[in-house]
Amino acid sequence: MRRCSLLVLVSWMLFAISASAVSASPDQTAGRSLANNDPVYLKLRNIKIGSETIHVKDFVLKKDAGAFTFHHGVFYLLEPVEGKITGAVFLGDASFTLKAPIDVERRNLSLLTHGQPFEEQFSSAVFRFTDKTEDELRKNAVADAQPSSGDPAGLLSDIQQQLKRKLHDNLSARLLEDVISSQPGGKFTAFIKGKKYSDKIIYDVDPHGSSLVSPEEVSLMLWDDSHEGIWAGFHLAGEYAAHTANSDEQNQTVHVDHEKLDVTIDKSARLEGTAQTSFIARQDGVRVVRLILFPTLRVESVSTSDGQPLSFIQEDKKEDPDFAIILPRELKKDESFTAITKYAGKDAVSNEGGGNYFPIARDSWYPGQGFGSYATFDMTFHVPKGLTMVATGKLLKKIDEGNETITQWAADIPQTVAGFNFGKFKREEGKPLKQPYLLETYANPNPPDVVQALQHRNDILGTVIEGSGQGRLLTLDNLGTMSTLGMMKKAMGEAQLSVEIYTDFFGDAP
Repeated sequence: MRRCSLLVLVSWMLFAISASAVSASPDQTAGRSLANNDPVYLKLRNIKIGSETIHVKDFVLKKDAGAFTFHHGVFYLLEPVEGKITGAVFLGDASFTLKAPIDVERRNLSLLTHGQPFEEQFSSAVFRFTDKTEDELRKNAVADAQPSSGDPAGLLSDIQQQLKRKLHDNLSARLLEDVISSQPGGKFTAFIKGKKYSDKIIYDVDPHGSSLVSPEEVSLMLWDDSHEGIWAGFHLAGEYAAHTANSDEQNQTVHVDHEKLDVTIDKSARLEGTAQTSFIARQDGVRVVRLILFPTLRVESVSTSDGQPLSFIQEDKKEDPDFAIILPRELKKDESFTAITKYAGKDAVSNEGGGNYFPIARDSWYPGQGFGSYATFDMTFHVPKGLTMVATGKLLKKIDEGNETITQWAADIPQTVAGFNFGKFKREEGKPLKQPYLLETYANPNPPDVVQALQHRNDILGTVIEGSGQGRLLTLDNLGTMSTLGMMKKAMGEAQLSVEIYTDFFGDAP
């Protein structure tokens, strides 16, 4: 029989209990001395309106499927950073149209516009870019344009604050990728103060994947309270023309190919980890590597494999806490690099009580690239003694040492994400009907605190009602013992059938 085990967890999938953040210790504060202090990043983060303006008239700016028509107005260029202009504020009279390149997005957009073409009029907008927008503005400058009125500095400041407090998107970290690279950038983002659909519209073009629709590179999003959501998302027009558009494509600047993780989770569910993240550059000129990490997991330090400290970016967890590493030099295409990240925090895992622990940060409890990018994993977990850890990959070792249970796991075949569950589990084994695999189910016989509280409340309520002499009212008797042990057979049966179906469709598991 193959020792390729398929794990079936029957666990309490209940809402997480929030935990207050712990204050940083002096050592942690010292470890974050290289956080958010790169001088170029700080210039981008705190950028202001510069001294140069560009007047335009009847100027059309095309950005993939979107087209801006500036009837007349003024662009207030932002301060240059490393000799590059990364944005401008527009005041005047303009419009924006979007023609989605594929039928499904055209239909979706038509539903939102009630069958009308998407066209928005605006008199002000903030643009951020690392592509050739500056050159296009200068080519179309005129000397006799009408004067404009408004507060460009106020508009810029408002967008900067909204990025932090509402959108939670560190755009400055993304712009830094292109600004300090020797290679040309391709980022373009427009914050449009529209008059018809919304005064909060974002049109984004990013060759490395557009925010929430990645790996699609183009998106239209509204973010006012009445219309908040993604209105369109698709690939670059050139990809459709070349028939290369593919939602499985990997267009990030690097590919993470291996993660070596050492993680300790204590009884309160506080997680402390060390991640050795190895990645390979997909292009020349890589200086900034952005990774996904749960916001409340605070990075204490980042270093090279030989211990040299690295600058990194991770702003306040309540604002725009995107994690990024600034490399000491550019990487060439196919060049490898390993960064060691030490991090810790609460809320990524929740202690639900009764020996039930719920991993909230399913794909971001370690610095990685999330679903869609495949890597191999070596993982070591330290959990309170007496708890059972179940993780992806093959179990290599399990020992009790002091007050901890330590397990080691390896996933030699690349997988899209590493996961785990742990608690006071009961384990049962089974086999598929035909295929030579081992199936394991794990369940916790003890309910979490919230269920115990409901059961206790039910006991009190039932006693009061019975003692009142009135007819018995419907209470919470249907909760019973709320043990998941009775569900293990059902989960096992479903797993047995699933193995047969998936093997018929896809062949043997690797």
